[in-house]
Amino acid sequence: NGSSVAAASGGSVAADDINTGDAAVALETTSGNVTIDSRAGNVTVDGHTGVTVIASNSGDATIDSGADVILSASVAVRVENDLRLDSDSSVFSMGLGNDVTLTHDGTTGVTIAANPITLDSAGDITLDADGGDIIFKDNGVTIGSITNSSSALHISASAGGGDGDLFFITGEGGGAVIDSSANIVL
Repeated sequence: NGSSVAAASGGSVAADDINTGDAAVALETTSGNVTIDSRAGNVTVDGHTGVTVIASNSGDATIDSGADVILSASVAVRVENDLRLDSDSSVFSMGLGNDVTLTHDGTTGVTIAANPITLDSAGDITLDADGGDIIFKDNGVTIGSITNSSSALHISASAGGGDGDLFFITGEGGGAVIDSSANIVL
């Protein structure tokens, strides 16, 4: 048809002149970029059975937008290898109301915010603090710590930064108390 001739001879074809076909379609170039640009609305790629974006070995696949990029799937959106947030102010949010967030501010590592947080492992749970301290806080106030001091394990209790009692309680309500005066009460 006339559209095919115009395109083959280096002209352009209006997008509303392109019809449904029954074979694969390729948009290719031997140099430069292929750009799909809608200046009046959204760009939608509807693959019915899937959409694949492949980058050559020499480049990245990039989605660039002046607004949010929304990935939506009826089952799941999967990342099969690493997911990187390349900013020192990255926030990874989950839940419609941002119920869980992992925040990185570039200086203090990561902050996990959720209510409540449960660590559930079929194997071991390892806390590895190279600074030697595991600190327990309640609403920002230190209430205790576990410290490595010259290869000796120190368990400390403090009440609002001062001395606190340390309780060891059994499942039947009994136990022992080490109070702030170092008395042991059974």
